[in-house]
Amino acid sequence: MNLSRVAASVTAAWRLFMRDPRAWDDLDVSTEGFFRSFGAILLILPLNIMSDLFAMRLAQERPDVQTTLPLEGGYGPGEMFFSTFVLGVEWLLFPVFAYVLLRLLGLTGRFVHYVVAHNWGRVIIELFSLPAILLFAMGLVSVSVALDLLLVALGFSLYYRAQIARSALETGWGLAVGIALLEVLLTIMFSVGVSQISSLWLR
Repeated sequence: MNLSRVAASVTAAWRLFMRDPRAWDDLDVSTEGFFRSFGAILLILPLNIMSDLFAMRLAQERPDVQTTLPLEGGYGPGEMFFSTFVLGVEWLLFPVFAYVLLRLLGLTGRFVHYVVAHNWGRVIIELFSLPAILLFAMGLVSVSVALDLLLVALGFSLYYRAQIARSALETGWGLAVGIALLEVLLTIMFSVGVSQISSLWLR
């Protein structure tokens, strides 16, 4: 993977968050760029593991809070493999969801733009949660404060998903927000399903 191209793509994703229309100059929306954008998952993997470790600490200190994986007993190779596998499945399911949705909306001509922006944008979305995770890991904030910070991150994430949809699909804010909400809803449903499966897999 070309590191300079990766850096340019992630920077462009951030510029999309800042509503810079020139961000598209650095996002490769060719067929090659479409498939290359899936490599962004390699940047997300360590962040995903950090989120799992945060969830483990959360499960230990707040048993009333539901987590995706049953991590009360610790986080070992099995949990890491399962979490990575789930991330990969989710990563591959998104373009299917996107194509079906855009076909219903008559926007398949912008499919590549949407998926490319989404894939690189996922790196930015994961980074939104990083301050809460790091501050909690260093003992600088309590669980309650960390959860509040994650709610703020969720707000940024929702806005950014809508911004990606608005910019990539060249549509209005109303439809973009609806697409973002649907995406978040499907993510939550996927997480609930994973939670049920993981309770059997990682028993």
